[in-house]
Amino acid sequence: MPAVDLENNQEEWKEIWDSSYLKAIAAFYNTDGGRMVVGRKDDGVIVGLVDPKDTAKKISDTIHNKLHINVSVRIESIESKDCVIVDVRAGNRMVDLDGQFYVRVGNTNQTLEGEELRTALLNEKGMDWLDQTCDYSLKDLSPEAISFFISKGKERGRIGKDVDPTDISGVVSSYNLSNDGKLTMTAAIAFAKEPRHLNDGAYLVIGEFDSKNILRRETYVEVPGIQIVDETIRILYERYIPSKFEYEGRTGLRVDVFDYPEDALRELIVNALVHKDYSIQEPTRVAIYPNHIEISSMGLLPKGWDLDTLLKKHGSSRRNRSLANIFHDAGYVEKWGQGIEKVVEACKANNNPPPEFSIVTGALMATIPIRKKNTKTPAPVDVSLEGLDFEIVNKMESNPKITRTELASDLGVAESTISNHISSLIADGYIAREGSKKTGVWVILRK
Repeated sequence: MPAVDLENNQEEWKEIWDSSYLKAIAAFYNTDGGRMVVGRKDDGVIVGLVDPKDTAKKISDTIHNKLHINVSVRIESIESKDCVIVDVRAGNRMVDLDGQFYVRVGNTNQTLEGEELRTALLNEKGMDWLDQTCDYSLKDLSPEAISFFISKGKERGRIGKDVDPTDISGVVSSYNLSNDGKLTMTAAIAFAKEPRHLNDGAYLVIGEFDSKNILRRETYVEVPGIQIVDETIRILYERYIPSKFEYEGRTGLRVDVFDYPEDALRELIVNALVHKDYSIQEPTRVAIYPNHIEISSMGLLPKGWDLDTLLKKHGSSRRNRSLANIFHDAGYVEKWGQGIEKVVEACKANNNPPPEFSIVTGALMATIPIRKKNTKTPAPVDVSLEGLDFEIVNKMESNPKITRTELASDLGVAESTISNHISSLIADGYIAREGSKKTGVWVILRK
């Protein structure tokens, strides 16, 4: 079927030309380029122009005089009616119309203001939002955070062994974290004692929700940015993600497992911190639900990317390049552009379903479903057991709730003898006790 012919983010229709339409031309230029068809009504009906040559000249002159950009203006016959086509390429710099900057959002033209405008102008200069300077000085940076960073880098062989872990000014100089004697936002986000005082999005919050999406408890992780990853992982596995046990299929032994793989969570938290849009000043969030975990941070995908691009093998596109370099040298980033692949592999190894990614109200969200439970049953009794041990394990396999007193009565021996044999069977990994003394059960572990 042919594509539906509709106005969209890269095409507009106008019945006649009016200078107010320069907003759309500027927005096309400042975004991804686009086309304007003059002589076509909003409902798609081709009406043509009475004097297309004059209209084309007016459009060309107005664009040149007001926007000072080059566009293609031509006359084209559509359904035997003359229209003017204006093709606008994507610009390599921002242009303004009477002091206002416009961009395309969907099929509308919107004004860039505040931090959005500042970020766009910085990007035009090859700078990131975090490359701006701030009011923090060297005394506001944490010596512990600098030392932590250098130690991590040395462990991974990315920072020289002779680098002084107390040399704050050396780190600032080596990573270009100052401009005209002032620290950049990157320096403050990564190493400041209290980065949140400068940027209200420079922290992470963990929240635990019940099945009705009601928040039950939360923890704020407010440390220098370079230490957030390790501190978050520590808190998650100490307070929110308890270890569980299952039976290993090959040996039948009981093993400790976690509902979520640490490598996957670590990688997603690193990505959330490194690639987030700090100009929005919202924290990175880790939301724990009964059946999944969500990790989100503000900031859309790079220009020209979609979710399919993210899931396939791709090159690296770093929003915050200076911050990304710091995290890389600390060992948090293995290879550029391979983080998502690492997350998928970690989930598979831990028996979690594949991670899911979505865009929710301006934030990129990663979701890891809970680990699938191992449904394998404990292995049967080891036939190599002999004598009383064999009889005890057989009884337990037939009746997991059998008591020591009942075992002694059934097997015609003293209860103390039963207790001694049970202690040996537990120590040798043949059996285990689950639950309380009164209501617990025996579990057979060895083949």
